Amino acid sequence: MADTTIADAVFSTIAGILFGPLCANLINPYEWFNHDTHTLLNFTLHLSRIIIGIQVFFNGANLPKRYIKTEWLSLFMVLVPIMTFGWLLIGLLIWGIIPDLSYLEALVIAACIVPTDPVLANSICKGEPSSVGFGIGPDA
Repeated sequence: MADTTIADAVFSTIAGILFGPLCANLINPYEWFNHDTHTLLNFTLHLSRIIIGIQVFFNGANLPKRYIKTEWLSLFMVLVPIMTFGWLLIGLLIWGIIPDLSYLEALVIAACIVPTDPVLANSICKGEPSSVGFGIGPDA
């Protein structure tokens, strides 16, 4: 049996569930804002924007200088035909599944589901552990 590598996000999610209000209740964000759901959701939105901005910056900073020049064709093929088709197809599926939903609203929901950044998606599967764990790369 091959060794598998589990991403940090899995461990973070499990820790959040175990320490959060559903299990041990050691970390309860509802208490931070006196059970005001609107304030908590607003805080979560802004915190998520900051974290995603930091992640995008550091992933961009880790790219080689000539990455776009050498990988422009593969980036174009993933971004334009493949991701656009996936977005439109998932939008159609959501539009068909959820009644009384316009196609534009279905496309907004699909944009949240379909991965739209190949550079960030690639950062999940880079390095030796991911090559071994996912069976990709030169040693697979």
